[in-house]
Amino acid sequence: MKTLITGGSGFLGAHLRALLPDADAPGRADLDVTSHHLDLGAYDRVFHLAAQTRPGLAEEDPSGTLTTNVFGTQHVAQAMRDDAVLVFVSTCHVYGRPVRLPIDEDHPRAPRGVYASSKLAAERLVEERAIIARPFNLTGPGQSTDFALADWAAQGRAGQRRIRCGNVDLARDYLDVRDCAAGLVLLSERGEAGRAYNLCSETPYRLEDLLRRVSGGEPDPDPERFRPNDVPVLYGSAARAKKLGWAPSFTIEETLRDL
Repeated sequence: MKTLITGGSGFLGAHLRALLPDADAPGRADLDVTSHHLDLGAYDRVFHLAAQTRPGLAEEDPSGTLTTNVFGTQHVAQAMRDDAVLVFVSTCHVYGRPVRLPIDEDHPRAPRGVYASSKLAAERLVEERAIIARPFNLTGPGQSTDFALADWAAQGRAGQRRIRCGNVDLARDYLDVRDCAAGLVLLSERGEAGRAYNLCSETPYRLEDLLRRVSGGEPDPDPERFRPNDVPVLYGSAARAKKLGWAPSFTIEETLRDL
């Protein structure tokens, strides 16, 4: 099976490449998903990860985010053969503020902000033909310090004992990036086109506890890092993916240690 990974140089993409060493994973200079002239007819399976994934940057550049995340997804789908498998990596943020917990795939989708809205728009463009993955918060080795846990770990490695942070009086569902990558492979083999699958730990971890464990320090909250209207608790259900045989294999202790 000839496989393509778009966005293979990213955090999740690098771990997916490790599982699929024979897959093609061209850089952006060699595969620009915003181009109207893609030809992906040679591929039997495409994992579409290429996206602008940072919510803050999405708010600063909504036009560029929509071009990459929405039209880029459309271009990839149109450039593929009809019989090829498409796994589209969306996000749990398409659900927005939870109306019930845990969040399953039938939860209403009410995204907040440019990034989440762009991902839902992309889903709607390919939802009849793609297998849609909705990862919750990912972390693990190789993550950029633009993201909270990696930032706290880096501060701890630098010897800081007062760890700069935002609001840590929240609980979030964190999944090891390597378990997510394994889930994407399994979805490509057993998932059903036209369905969405949550990939999550199903566990709400308190951020203050994670900060202490990953950094060895104490929280030093900075009000400028707080996000307005943050949801106190957010976690998902992965029952649908588990029915296919997927389950997380890394404990939170292993993930934080490797991070």
